[in-house]
Amino acid sequence: MKQAYKLRNYLKKYRLQCGLTQKEIAYLLGCSDATAISHYERNVRIPPLEILLGYEKIFNLPMRFFYARTASEIGRKIEKRSGILLNKIVRQPSSKMNERKIDFLQGRCEFSPVFKVNPQS
Repeated sequence: MKQAYKLRNYLKKYRLQCGLTQKEIAYLLGCSDATAISHYERNVRIPPLEILLGYEKIFNLPMRFFYARTASEIGRKIEKRSGILLNKIVRQPSSKMNERKIDFLQGRCEFSPVFKVNPQS
């Protein structure tokens, strides 16, 4: 049987650094007991967006810090796909919309091996 991919998180690390218990975090997040917090910390459950936003407020950190490795992996994948999409758009006929897309995507690529192609050449 295939195992589910586990998202490594740093929820417990930040909680312990602040000296808070799971029960105290549960109270701050509006959870009825600490069981949910234990599940989030042990990757048994992925916290819903509302809970992640609550963690963000409690620890004054962006939620990507709680799942740093996953955020990095997602970032790398998006940079790669941005480069591929950028190269596709560059080869299309020039238009204001395509120029906007190119400007936008160039800021999201790890590298921009883009050479504008003049379709009339």
